[in-house]
Amino acid sequence: MKMFENAKFEIKKHTELVSYIFFGALTTLVGFGTYAAAYYVLPVRGTTPSNLVSWVAAVLFAYCTNRKWVFQSEATGLQNVLKELLSFGSARLFALLAETFLLWLLVDRLYMPNLPVKLVLNVLVVVLNYLLSKFWVFKKAKGTGGFR
Repeated sequence: MKMFENAKFEIKKHTELVSYIFFGALTTLVGFGTYAAAYYVLPVRGTTPSNLVSWVAAVLFAYCTNRKWVFQSEATGLQNVLKELLSFGSARLFALLAETFLLWLLVDRLYMPNLPVKLVLNVLVVVLNYLLSKFWVFKKAKGTGGFR
């Protein structure tokens, strides 16, 4: 019984991280699924256009889940929400550019296997996005009602 109480405490203590991992996994599935669909099913063919389709779907999903369930954003008012959205989009754009460059290098130039490379890069992007979201996008400033 004590073991379950300790586990429950640890989960509550790390709710944000647990939520981010859960929604990060779902975001990865959204991104990976739309990437595979774009690459193999849709007529966009190629790593870069497929990655762009994947990125748009994943970013929209991630913003909604991160804002509401992971970081519980308190930003209100159109100006603050747009500022938050722009910060989120900018952080994700940085990650997209890094991922796209690495896909181009590893798959298109070094001929490494497409989907395994994409999967490994997605894991790295999830970690980068968490750090950017926690310490930059959804950072709560003191005395501002939740937004810097």
